[in-house]
Amino acid sequence: MKKVSIKAVKKMPNFISTSTQFLFLTLIFVTNGCNDNKTTKRYTMNSQFKEYFVNFEVGTKWIYEDTISHSMDTIELVSKNGEGWNSKDESAEGYRLVFEAKKNRNFVINSSIANNINYAQLHPEPLSTGANAGTIVWGYKEDKWYDEFFDTITFQRNHFSKVVLSYANCPYYYNCFFGKEGLVFFNEYVLIKTIKP
Repeated sequence: MKKVSIKAVKKMPNFISTSTQFLFLTLIFVTNGCNDNKTTKRYTMNSQFKEYFVNFEVGTKWIYEDTISHSMDTIELVSKNGEGWNSKDESAEGYRLVFEAKKNRNFVINSSIANNINYAQLHPEPLSTGANAGTIVWGYKEDKWYDEFFDTITFQRNHFSKVVLSYANCPYYYNCFFGKEGLVFFNEYVLIKTIKP
């Protein structure tokens, strides 16, 4: 039997020490956390719907005439912000447009998408409560309006195409018809001119 000296047997090197193992595992967890394969689901609004309620430039003015008294009013888009919603794993496109009127009440239109339904809500400002509260809503899903849609409509010799009427009303705004030109008729006011910035 051959004798092997202890000096001749090399000790196996400990390539992975306990501290190195800990560092290695920490690096793996941190890297996996940073490169999370889970993506946030993003909902985007229908482009046709946006033509009715979103695609206006700040500074645009709409000139209206009261069909009974013939008095005039001007409504201007004074602010437009992207204000969608976000949750842990979902987000949605959304907008807030603020309008100021010379004669009628100012209003805000909030639009977004939820459950694949595009919606716009008109809120008179300041927001009222009780009997004077009210929100006018339009809905759109898969190329179909939830409200009454008109291919053409005429108000006092003014013709408009592809207009949608909300079934909802509030004390300050009722009979609200929206087209790609914007709000074309409300209360007794008809759109007679649009001035772009």
